[in-house]
Amino acid sequence: MCLKLCGKKNADQLYNMTKKVQSGDKTNVEAQAAALYFKSLFGNDFTRGDDNGINAALNYGYSILRGHISRSIVCYGFEPSLGINHHSQLNNFNLADDFIEPYRAIVDYFVYTQLHMEEGKELSKEMRYQLVDIVNYDMDIHGEKHVIHHAIDKMVASYNSILMGNKDELEIPELIELERHNYELIYEIDCIF
Repeated sequence: MCLKLCGKKNADQLYNMTKKVQSGDKTNVEAQAAALYFKSLFGNDFTRGDDNGINAALNYGYSILRGHISRSIVCYGFEPSLGINHHSQLNNFNLADDFIEPYRAIVDYFVYTQLHMEEGKELSKEMRYQLVDIVNYDMDIHGEKHVIHHAIDKMVASYNSILMGNKDELEIPELIELERHNYELIYEIDCIF
């Protein structure tokens, strides 16, 4: 969806690759898809491991979301180091890293469309402020817009409900066009005549 929203090629090819991922990704399709995705978004010379401004912005944005996800996980009584697919003994945030996956695309989309990172450009203090604010943007869950920090809580709450046997489906957000959440302000005015 990020590639489509950015007007980039290979979105359909990437979607078709998702159908080929096997349990445990024995054929390494996920890594191939990631390489195709990032090169399609940031250019053929881009490599995710490079030391540059784009990767600094992506890592910073992901860490902001990881922190919010970790907070929600702890609030629901889960141990963040006990993940589902992530299970490194050296990672204290395995479960947060499981939950972050659907949110990574909004960071990618934001970095591409809002920060306009060019080769050689470094991540500035202002850009970091903008990335901190990313949790105030909307994502879609079942046709409804939710501000990201609420969508995170909704997803973790649904995970909790699944484990308790009260729900069958995880509330996973989907990327939509960038839109800062609009909080409706309701004022009550008492008129004295």
